[in-house]
Amino acid sequence: MNAATDEQLAVTFQTALRQADGAFWELHERHAPRLLAFLRNRTAPGGDPEDVHQEVWLRVWRNLPGRFRGDNFRAWLYEVARNCRIDWERKQHKARQAVPFDDSQPLPSEWNHPAPGQISKEQELREQQKNAVSRCLRELENLDPHMAAVVRGRMGGQAYEEICQELHLRPEQAHKLFHQAKQHLRTCAERAMR
Repeated sequence: MNAATDEQLAVTFQTALRQADGAFWELHERHAPRLLAFLRNRTAPGGDPEDVHQEVWLRVWRNLPGRFRGDNFRAWLYEVARNCRIDWERKQHKARQAVPFDDSQPLPSEWNHPAPGQISKEQELREQQKNAVSRCLRELENLDPHMAAVVRGRMGGQAYEEICQELHLRPEQAHKLFHQAKQHLRTCAERAMR
């Protein structure tokens, strides 16, 4: 058993954090200008390399203690930057593609509309499907809010790493929850459409 007092342990921890903070900012000072230039050359038009650059350094701060293996820091940093840029562009692409779902709006006019007062079989089926999906998502939220949060995050374009940070989950937990959610939603939708 360690004979150090609580105060000694707290001072040791505080010193280590100060050293880590100083080392981080030294790495930032050494690599930030070139990394930003790298990102500017590889960010799609209309993208924001400064935002990606900031996200890279946040990931470095969070992941350096556990993921850097001690070999080539610069290579590891640029791998983090590449992955961050890809995640960022996926998220931006999904945000541009996303169409808000509003189940109070009528179906698009290009679909076949029957005579006034009548509903086509196709429209009836679509309405049933839409209602089934809404019910299943509400059911999932009631069943397991973490599972529903993982699904919302993935549907919103978040990477598993971001979801894990927000929900305080390990990656394998997030993957398992997402897989379970997909199974639940599939089963629920099939059951609802019988």
